[in-house]
Order: sequence, then C-alpha cells, then structure tokens
Amino acid sequence: MKIAHIVSTFPPYQGGMGNSVYGFADALANLGHEVIVFTAKTKEKIDDDESKLKKIKFKVVYLSPLIKFGNSAVLPQIFTRLRNFDIVHLHYPFYGTAELALAKKIISGKKLKLVLHYHMDNYGTGIKGLIFKTYQKLILPLLLKYSELITCASLDYIEHSFIKNYYRQNKNKFKETYFGVDLNKFKVIANTKKPDPKTILFIGKLDYTYISKGLGLLFKAVNILMAKYNVELELNIIASGNRVDYFKKIAKNLKIMPFVNFLGKVGDQALIENYNKSDVFVLSADSRGEAFGIVLLEAMACACPVIAPNLPGVRSVFNDGEQGYYFINNNANNLAEKIYSVLKDSVKAEEMRRKGRELAIKKYDINKIGKNLSDIYKEII
Repeated sequence: MKIAHIVSTFPPYQGGMGNSVYGFADALANLGHEVIVFTAKTKEKIDDDESKLKKIKFKVVYLSPLIKFGNSAVLPQIFTRLRNFDIVHLHYPFYGTAELALAKKIISGKKLKLVLHYHMDNYGTGIKGLIFKTYQKLILPLLLKYSELITCASLDYIEHSFIKNYYRQNKNKFKETYFGVDLNKFKVIANTKKPDPKTILFIGKLDYTYISKGLGLLFKAVNILMAKYNVELELNIIASGNRVDYFKKIAKNLKIMPFVNFLGKVGDQALIENYNKSDVFVLSADSRGEAFGIVLLEAMACACPVIAPNLPGVRSVFNDGEQGYYFINNNANNLAEKIYSVLKDSVKAEEMRRKGRELAIKKYDINKIGKNLSDIYKEII
C-alpha cells in the first residue's frame, strides 16, 4: 500500500505525536509499504542520534508553512500532494492543515481513504480557547464524518474526550491502536549501575504548546519527599523548549535546584542510559491534554518503574501496582507517596522492572503495532 501520514510535528522536534508517527511509519515501511510523512518544517537541527532520519525506509517531506503559530501550520501544498495514496492517515490536532486534508477528501470522495487518528483534546484560554471551541464545533464534526475510520491509542480516553458523544453513536468507526516502542532500541543495558542518591527521571517538551506536563507538580513532590520522608534524591530532567528557564526559577524558589539537573535535549543513547540508571520515571501531566504517554512505554521497555496520573487514557497504559503506580491527578502529596513507595522497597521495584519489560514486549512491540495498523487499513481499501 501507498500510505500518507500527516502530522503537525515530527523528529527532530521533541514531542509525543511526532514520535508515535515515526514508530507507525517505520513499522509499516518494514512491512513493505510505501510510506510518506508530511509535516511542517522545523527549526530544530538533526544531530547526534537523530541522524537516523537519514537512514529510514520511509520518506519525510518537510513542507514550508504559509502561516505557522505554535504547532499549527497552514500547508497549502498538502492539497496537491495527496494523490494516488491508498490511505491518508491524518493525525489530529493539526490546525491549519487538517482542514485542507478534509477539503481534499470531500472533493475526492471515495477515491481518497481518510483515516483520522485522534491524539488528544485541546484546551486553551482567551483567544486560543475561543479558536479551539469554534474548531470543535465547526471543523471537527466534519473530520469525524468524512473519515472512513478513527484510530486512537486508548478508547478510555475517547470515552472522556470532546468526541465522546460521536463515539457512543459510531463505535464501529473506532479502532484502538496503541503506540509502540522499538524493543531492540529501548532495552535493558546489562550491569547498569544505579547512582546514589536515588534518581527520578522526567522527560517532556517544556514550551507554551505543552503547558500540561506538570513539572511544577513534580517539584512540589520532590520537596515533600525530602522534607517529610527524608529522602536523598536527584531529579534529572530531559527537556528543551522556551519554558526551561521558567522552571529553573521555580526550582530555585523552592530551594531544590541543587538536587535538580536540567540535562537539555539528549541523543537516543543518552536517553536509553538515563531510563536504565533511573530508580523511577515520572509522568506528572496534570490535564487531559496528556492522552497516553509514549515515554511510559520507553521507560518500561528499559525496565524502569513508572508513575503516572490517574487520567483517562494514561491509566490504561499499565497495571497499577505491577509496572508502577498511578497517583491522584494534581495531588503533590499523593505523587510523593507513590514515588516513595517505589524508592523505599527495592524488592518491589525490581519486580516492577521485570513486569514493565514484559508488558512492553507483550503489548507495545512496534512491529506488532505496525502489523495491526496494516490490517486496519486493509479493511477499508
């Protein structure tokens, strides 16, 4: 099959949507499909381990946007580029370009098989919030209507999302397609020595597009861990973006900066090493803007215990008490308690490591995910 994926961001930009599409495209290409990813040009340079983009089996087309704001972009070229594809897989949200793909579908009719992947709801305040609400009322219903199928990483998330009513009336159109992880890449590194003191790992894009990552909440939990539980620890933060300095100021104000390491953006090898040497990985997102958490899959594949909020979608990734723990959303005390539960019990933590890797192999192998997605496509062509 000839397959197009349309997504707002893509590596080397650091973000879950782009990483998930990279996994889909790579797995489909390995099955022999011709895959082309269309995305907006990024200012971020390809370096270090990201040179993998030069060796991939699929094609990435970075289009120059007519207009760009945050991760929204108007790519008028997409209208003429979508020719002779068996499948066009549009990843929502992609404001500015999703409408063009929709127009192409309406004009092309049954000739163009449109699949919509619903990644997440969008929230905002002020003008941005008004734009989101208007889009949800006018454009999103048309995208849902004209799509042959709607894929998602978690039906639990869909059942609590802005499109829950459409889902309840059209369940046959929805297909749950997990994100996946490359198990040959994200793996256990033998004889990795755990540093002293205990190490917590956080990974996320820190900019104004991703305001729901909850790093401030994690800072509060770290404060509680040191004050209430007398835990000696370090928090390693792998992140880039225009809000890094803002969070450094917060860490200084909370007087935890000596225990926090901002590592910036790292290459693949350093990323995998950090997963391996960390005592626990924390996804501290604080809103439904986080729908799954591909970083949780990477951590489990590297046998690192995980902690995440009890949010729709996220809470379906692993089993509470087996691979890690879920904490009460937006509750720093409960987050600190869950982190402490992992750090204080080395036997339980070791069990979580083993079960995390096992779950990644059983449920999130990207090769299995690619085969499942390929079979879904075949249902509509």
